[in-house]
Amino acid sequence: MLRQFKVKTNRGWLDEEVPALGGLTPRKAARSKKWRLALEVLVKEIEHAEERLPDEERVDLSFLRTELGLE
Repeated sequence: MLRQFKVKTNRGWLDEEVPALGGLTPRKAARSKKWRLALEVLVKEIEHAEERLPDEERVDLSFLRTELGLE
C-alpha cells in the first residue's frame, strides 16, 4: 500500500507547480532550457532519497526520467 501511494504521489508531482522550478511543473520545466538543470537536480535528489531506504520500502521511480525525457 505504501509503495502504491509513493508511486501515485510521484506521478502527481509531475504536474504540480514546483517553487524550485520557478513555479513550473516538472513536465514544463523539462521543456525549458532554463529550468532543465534544476529539474535534473531535483530528480536526482528524489532518486538518492529513495536509494537510502531499506529495500522493502523502495519503489522504482525510473518512470520520472522517462516521463520527463531525462534518460
